[in-house]
Amino acid sequence: ECSYRRRLTSRSLKFGFANGYIAAGRIWDDEFAFLHSLRFGALSAAVGGALQEQLRKLLEGAEDAWERLFRQVVIRIRRPEEEHTWYQLQPSQVQNVNDGLVRPFDVPQEAARLVGDEVVIDIAFHALLPTMINNYTVQFPWLCDGFNVSVTVKGGPSYLVASQALRGIAVQSKRDPGKVEYSSEDLVLPGSYLQFEWNY
Repeated sequence: ECSYRRRLTSRSLKFGFANGYIAAGRIWDDEFAFLHSLRFGALSAAVGGALQEQLRKLLEGAEDAWERLFRQVVIRIRRPEEEHTWYQLQPSQVQNVNDGLVRPFDVPQEAARLVGDEVVIDIAFHALLPTMINNYTVQFPWLCDGFNVSVTVKGGPSYLVASQALRGIAVQSKRDPGKVEYSSEDLVLPGSYLQFEWNY
């Protein structure tokens, strides 16, 4: 789960999946609320290549692949000063795009007036990761005015640690055996990231 502030520039925001670093670079644009991607650099070439090929076959059926990769994807928005008035975006048709999946989420009519304004975007989802991948990175591709990030690893990991490369300041606010939360009220510059690692 994560939330951050940015200007809402259109009536929809994208959520997607990228099969590797190169695919993420081809898919990404500023209309994304979040792009979830798998990176294979820490795996051997043989294991990483085989895993990417399995994912390519899965991605051929966009809707079925989405159901296998994600559960409970929720994107909602609000004005920064209206803490209790959220508007949930509605999912549109998922599409195969450049070795990945993209699903637009539409701003409801009652929130159309927020287009052009700064909003808080809140994203929550459950995602499937292959067991041989034991790290996850949250990157900030644009200037970000504060954020909250929460990562939960299921299955009782023996450890879950986080490191940061932020040009703002992040504070680890809560940590239990399977959950880490970070938040910041500072300006976070493009290229900053948080990395989470775990093992069983």
